[in-house]
Amino acid sequence: MSARPFTKAQKREIRRLAGLAHERELSTAAADLQSEFERWRRGEIDVFVLNDHIHKFHDGVARDLYKRYAMGEAE
Repeated sequence: MSARPFTKAQKREIRRLAGLAHERELSTAAADLQSEFERWRRGEIDVFVLNDHIHKFHDGVARDLYKRYAMGEAE
């Protein structure tokens, strides 16, 4: 017996929930990046170190989350 496909309404709800999960996970990760901006403002790190953190964020967690939520099948 094969599984029944999701209805359009179910797929829409799954996409909505996936979007919400993506937003929450990205917000959590961005809060970590925000702490690096605060360190930079306090003079604890220079702009080049901050730039490295931004680059790692973009190529790391942000990209991983994008691939998980935007490129995959939400179901």
